[in-house]
Amino acid sequence: MATERVILNCAPMTPDISSVGHIARLRLGLKLAGCELCLANVSEELRIVIDLAGLAGRLGVEVEWQAEKRE
Repeated sequence: MATERVILNCAPMTPDISSVGHIARLRLGLKLAGCELCLANVSEELRIVIDLAGLAGRLGVEVEWQAEKRE
């Protein structure tokens, strides 16, 4: 049986812990229903908050950290 995929457009989301909590709860509910959550249009700021919350791997978001440039 194929897994149904739900795509969440994250573009209008505020990059804060509240948004990350909503995404995590949505992912859990969909997983329990046998569906997969895919995030689209995730801003760099939201990626960072997701990573700081320790949920990057669970939510399927890759965060690439870049070394700070010093001048």
